[in-house]
Amino acid sequence: MRKIGPINSLREFKELGLQSFKVLLNYTNITASSAVLDIGCGYGRLAIPLTQYLDPAAGSYEGFDVMPDAITDCRQRITTRYPNFGFSHLDVHNGLYNHGSDVEVGQSRFQYGENQFDLVFMFSVFSHMKPADVASYLAEIHRVLKPGGMLMTTFFLINEHARTAIDNGNTRRTFRHTCDGFLADDAQSPESAVAYDEESVQDMVAGSGLHHIHTFHGQWANRRWALSGQDAVICVKPLSDNR
Repeated sequence: MRKIGPINSLREFKELGLQSFKVLLNYTNITASSAVLDIGCGYGRLAIPLTQYLDPAAGSYEGFDVMPDAITDCRQRITTRYPNFGFSHLDVHNGLYNHGSDVEVGQSRFQYGENQFDLVFMFSVFSHMKPADVASYLAEIHRVLKPGGMLMTTFFLINEHARTAIDNGNTRRTFRHTCDGFLADDAQSPESAVAYDEESVQDMVAGSGLHHIHTFHGQWANRRWALSGQDAVICVKPLSDNR
């Protein structure tokens, strides 16, 4: 059995994908006829359970990633069997996954039209991105979402509870390194894990034109119950945009 992406076993790959799929079912607007966008789709961890949920005649899936090998793999394994599932490579520079590109995130646009998607989701993407890049992605998400469409994404959010857990030694990640507008867990490789003050994320969301609906705080900060490992943030594009 070959390895699929950075996860060590096919069983873990499928289990994590199924867990994320259940989160979408329970906390977003997804239906079998939805048009969905998966940002940072990787090797199709979430696409695979969605192939059994989205209606081939009415629903559609688009995913993109900065890793070209992952996109080639998804096209071969998934698109050949499910034509309503498309995968694209976004060739922008990423300190972890796409060193070869000189294109900065702020210089690029998503390869999709305005008001195209009912739901955009991204897991463990903003937790590897710097503030200007987060703001650029949020603006593009606002552009491609339909009015009333939703975004579910994850962050490492710093608030009073998280600071206490870190100070008490109850977290694996400490985010001790102060950078320009964010905190890093590893000073030598800042993008390996990026944390933001919770209020600053809410400001970035508001600046993009999206409305913050709810935050489910994650397991990483030593919480007894959590929806996911990272902090899950749910937003909506207003039905009328007065910006």
